[in-house]
Amino acid sequence: MKINRPELTGFDLSIENEVDLVVTVHSKFDSENKIKSWAGNIADAFEGNYRRVIVDMHHMKIASSTLYAGLIQLTQHFESRSQTGITLRHSNDTVKRALAMLHITHLFSFEEESVVE
Repeated sequence: MKINRPELTGFDLSIENEVDLVVTVHSKFDSENKIKSWAGNIADAFEGNYRRVIVDMHHMKIASSTLYAGLIQLTQHFESRSQTGITLRHSNDTVKRALAMLHITHLFSFEEESVVE
C-alpha cells in the first residue's frame, strides 16, 4: 500500500505485508531531495513499530553522503521500533563497498530479490 506524502521527495513510501515500512529511493534522489534530513522526516512521520524497515535501492547506481547519513539516522531511530532493524534491498556492489569503507555494513541486513520491472 503506497503512502502519499508529497512533502517527502526523492523516495516513495509504502507498507508491505501490512507490517513492513518500505522506502524506495528514486534514481534522482539527490536532485529530487531538497531536504538534508530526509530520514529524520521519515522517522518523525512513522514512529510506529514495524517488523522490518526496508530501503529499496534498485534504482540507485551510486549514492551520496546524504543517503548514507540518512541510513544511519534511520538505523538509530528504528533499531528499537522494528524486529530486524534496517534491511537494504537491491543494494549494488558500489553501495556495499561504500558501506564497508565507512565501517557501517554491520548496521544493516541485506535482501537481494530479483528486480521485477
